[in-house]
Amino acid sequence: MTIQILYMEDNPLEREAFVRILERSIKGDLELDTAVTGEEGIEKIRGNSYDLIIMDNKMPGKSGIEILEELKEMHSKTPVIVLTGSGDEAIAVQAMKLGAKDYIRKIDMSPTRIIAAINEVLLEVNIPDDISREALKSIQSIFSKTDFINIEQEIQLTSPQLTEEISPDILYGLERLASNGIMEKTPFLSTVVCPSCSAHDQKLRLKCPECSSTIIKRNNIIQHYTCGHVDFEESFKRDDGNLVCPQCGKELRTIGVDYTRPGLSYKCSNGHLFTTLIMQLQCTECGETFDLDEAPIKIIHEYRLRREGKLKLQLGLHVETDHEFLGSSVS
Repeated sequence: MTIQILYMEDNPLEREAFVRILERSIKGDLELDTAVTGEEGIEKIRGNSYDLIIMDNKMPGKSGIEILEELKEMHSKTPVIVLTGSGDEAIAVQAMKLGAKDYIRKIDMSPTRIIAAINEVLLEVNIPDDISREALKSIQSIFSKTDFINIEQEIQLTSPQLTEEISPDILYGLERLASNGIMEKTPFLSTVVCPSCSAHDQKLRLKCPECSSTIIKRNNIIQHYTCGHVDFEESFKRDDGNLVCPQCGKELRTIGVDYTRPGLSYKCSNGHLFTTLIMQLQCTECGETFDLDEAPIKIIHEYRLRREGKLKLQLGLHVETDHEFLGSSVS
């Protein structure tokens, strides 16, 4: 997606300097159009769709105020930044009343001031105004490091590149940006949450179904046909590798004749053998222990920043740090 800006200025030196500022300061796709008279500007606005209009108030043919009045009659939604001279505060106030989003005095113009104004206006137009600027900055920072994130719980996000805590404001911002089409929100996986406090982080607890012991081992078992003794295979093995029943002392020579191996089984610290154990979850936040069937299921979503969303968040807008260039200004 391209930033389309119409710049209206009749002074060729000021126009050249301003264009140079935009082209060097905006990192990303920029389509810059210019007009040297008010009439030319109106004609171009009627025939094109711009993301932003920046215009000098003193234009041949039509003043900035007259252009704003005409844009209002046209029901134009394109944001406008007006450039004014020193002592034109009354003009600036009138321009704001007519719908201009911002104004810059030419004496104050610099790359930093211009890009800050463009950034602020485009953010205001494209981003829901109930998202805090600090949350937007954090989201910009996150997506400068990764292409997508997953919210694993209300205070943490993860991606292959990072794991960091997030504030409720950032989570709210992601939701609002998703509803506004800037983010793409898709189901990622399902998990369970604590039924008491809704936390996502739990530990699996294993219990013996007979005595509720929580000390559990798992191994292959052997059943001796003659005496019927059943235990872990390790209890039958001797140092020489032969199998001897620990209960009756008889040697087990042939599988299927002397003994069988039913498979894996569990054994608790009290010696109970079982094939089906009790599995419970314990919340690491509140300590609540609960069965899996009691736990609410929650879908974890993945958030991706759409290509056009990167532009709207102004991830591509940066001011050059070249000191010589930053020292220049337009007068």
